[in-house]
Amino acid sequence: MTTPRLRLSTWLCAVVLGVGARAQPELSGRATEMTFVANAENLTTPAVRYTGTPWTADAGGFLRGTGRGKRLLAVRAPAAGDFRAEFELSLAAPKRESAVVLGADSELSFAAGAASWQLRGRFFRASDRPVTITAPVLKAGPRYKLTIERIGSEVMVAVDGALIHRGACSRGELGAFGLDPGTGTLNLYGFSARGFFAADEPAVAAGAR
Repeated sequence: MTTPRLRLSTWLCAVVLGVGARAQPELSGRATEMTFVANAENLTTPAVRYTGTPWTADAGGFLRGTGRGKRLLAVRAPAAGDFRAEFELSLAAPKRESAVVLGADSELSFAAGAASWQLRGRFFRASDRPVTITAPVLKAGPRYKLTIERIGSEVMVAVDGALIHRGACSRGELGAFGLDPGTGTLNLYGFSARGFFAADEPAVAAGAR
């Protein structure tokens, strides 16, 4: 025979388990999809800011940036937590190094014609020395899709869907996210991301590094 106290305890456990089961889908649903640069850029307004001369819109449907430090940065960078970002771009000239910017001191540098890329800074756990990774040799001219995804404390980098790097990374807020043309010229057709952003205040991994 079940006592009233036992029935109450069983009911409370069911309520707690039910709340826990619903919490994760609600949290996942809070992830935001943001498009910072859209294709046919001459017809849209990019959601970006520049640290130097603004990139120019081309009738070919892209933004063009040239010059080291003349960065194109998303108006909202990923906060702590998981995110996935995609850049659709082309490299205008061979042997010229450009980079994806991830925070104040971190970058993923690449160049057309280069068989290796470099990861630098705290985001990639590479503050002391750069990490060199093997990469596909990209030609100057064609468009490529570069994907960066963070899950927990692991980052994955892919080119046209092919994984080229998986390794440890910071779980914290980026603060800045975008591209630096470096010594080269970048043509950017699209830039989007899904995840938690600074104003979203995610309930997971807040402040983690």
